[in-house]
Amino acid sequence: MVQKEGENLEDFVERLQYNLQRSEHPNVSKDILKTILLKGVRDDFLDMLNMLGKRDISKESYDEIVNLCKRCSRGAANKSKSRDNTYSRV
Repeated sequence: MVQKEGENLEDFVERLQYNLQRSEHPNVSKDILKTILLKGVRDDFLDMLNMLGKRDISKESYDEIVNLCKRCSRGAANKSKSRDNTYSRV
């Protein structure tokens, strides 16, 4: 699986988890999930995650990476909303 163009990190993680539940192997270890997740994340988002994690994100647990993905996506959505509100006031 790879992150689609225009797909935020939270949506990518949700799609990964959804597809895993539908697969023949729903009980994959978290280490394998982490590898699948990190291999599928687009490079620009991986750089962002590394900055958020303040180091090489691959050293973190799968659950911590998922949390960072959610924070990153929600932070980007909040920035977009505040920018839209600023432009609408002009």
